[in-house]
Order: sequence, then structure tokens, then C-alpha cells
Amino acid sequence: MRTSTLRLLALPLFVILSACATDRPEPREPVAADIAVVHAHDPLCPEAASEAGERKAAILREADSLPDGHWAGAYPGVHVRLWVAPNAGFVYEFEGCLGTGDRNYGRVIEAEDGLTFEPELEPRDRLPPLVADGARVIRWGERRILVARSQMLYFCYAVNQGSHWGNVNWNDWSIEPEGVGVR
Repeated sequence: MRTSTLRLLALPLFVILSACATDRPEPREPVAADIAVVHAHDPLCPEAASEAGERKAAILREADSLPDGHWAGAYPGVHVRLWVAPNAGFVYEFEGCLGTGDRNYGRVIEAEDGLTFEPELEPRDRLPPLVADGARVIRWGERRILVARSQMLYFCYAVNQGSHWGNVNWNDWSIEPEGVGVR
């Protein structure tokens, strides 16, 4: 009985020891190509931050060259900021207590029913409705208001209930329906 138990244990022990004794390649340091693949889809990597900065500058240059009253420009909020222009595209950034929490950029497609955004990066979290659903451009006096398509009904309710959208402090996002940006 003892001999058969030893034989049963000897074979798995031999297999384990021989696997440990085989030559394994040394781990290598990651190379630039490996890092580029990882960063290609990370909206918070240094390369994405640099690209977003260049795109924001291009958007603002394009907005300055367009006639007054055009929807292109920067739409600041408390945590969410959006820069948009017809040719330079869009940049979206979410800023929280710990810094930039999300970022995306891409193309803007203008159609009769508003703007559609085509992000180039995989979002870290869900995109805000303004970017995910696209936006309607509302002209309110001299202001241009971007309202997410999915939030239009709430925008209309607020106006019909007496909210005077022309006099609201637009940097206070707590009083705006989700998905609204104003320039």
C-alpha cells in the first residue's frame, strides 16, 4: 500500500519539479509599441491630454473666425466642459475633485436636427447625454444653448414652468437639466 501511494505522489512531484527547472525567458521591459497600444484607448494618458489641448486650441481659433452668433466655441460648466467647432470637432472633459476624470474628442456632424458627436476614444465611464445623444442648438437672444436631444423635453418643461433661461447663471450646472451647455 505504501509503495503505491509513493508512486502516485512521485509522478505529480516529478512533473512539477521538471516544469520549474525548464528555462523561461526573462521578463522584458515594455517597449514603446506596447505602451502605445495601451495608451491608444486611454483618454487620460499624456498623449490624449496633449491631443485634446491641440484640438481645443484649434476649436477656439475656428470659433473666433466664424460670424457672431455661431454655435462654435467653449461651453463651460462646473464639472463638464465642451469645446465644439464644425471642422475642428469637439473635446469633452470631466473635471472632478481629483483632476480630469474623463476626456474624449472627435468629429462633429451638423445636421438639420442638431449636432452629432463621434468620439474617437473609448469612454472611461458613460458619456454625458450632450455628447452621447447629440445636441440641439437653441438660440436664446445672444446666447447659444446646447441641449442634449434626450433632455429637450426637460428643457421645455423648465421654460414653461417659468425658468427664465436667458438670465440663469450658466456656470452653475446644478440648476440646469442634465445635458445642457451654454456659451
